[in-house]
Amino acid sequence: MLLQFQNKRHGNCNKTESCCNFKIKGTAAKDAAILPTVSKKHGSKKDAAIHPPVTARRPHYSSGVWQFEGYGYVPCGTANVTIMQVFGGSPHATTFMLRVGQNGTLTYYRSAVLASNMYDRWFRLNVIHDANASHLKVYIDGVLKFEAPGRGGTSHYFKCGVYSQPDGSYYMESRWKGIKVLKKCG
Repeated sequence: MLLQFQNKRHGNCNKTESCCNFKIKGTAAKDAAILPTVSKKHGSKKDAAIHPPVTARRPHYSSGVWQFEGYGYVPCGTANVTIMQVFGGSPHATTFMLRVGQNGTLTYYRSAVLASNMYDRWFRLNVIHDANASHLKVYIDGVLKFEAPGRGGTSHYFKCGVYSQPDGSYYMESRWKGIKVLKKCG
């Protein structure tokens, strides 16, 4: 099933419309069900930064080795937005943010470039978070692109979608399919 997110800012009033929100329910990839919902946010600039994500509602985890896998697609024109997160960090809200920069680059927050020329093509994203060792690995299309220490926190979960940033593009979209959340046994 294809998950698609589109967010549009409307004129000078900074209204935002969000459509095609999906929530993943279940404790493992094998019993996950994808349920579509629609949400619209209108109003202040503050509202423009709130976009319904795909969130692995369960499990929230505090220990162990966990992996997010999904196939993402970002159309040309989407820039300076976040498309995937490992939520839960301290003192920051997140342990990891995958950002689409200018010209289709994928970056770790606003710094390290993980991949270039990513517009208008499907890519496989694997994010492995070892909560015990506070360590993160990021693979794009099966190639290790980045490793970093964790950023603290005691409860984590994975999110994907499109999240506005202060310098985000007027039109922003990401598409996701084949999402799995896995836990290493043993």
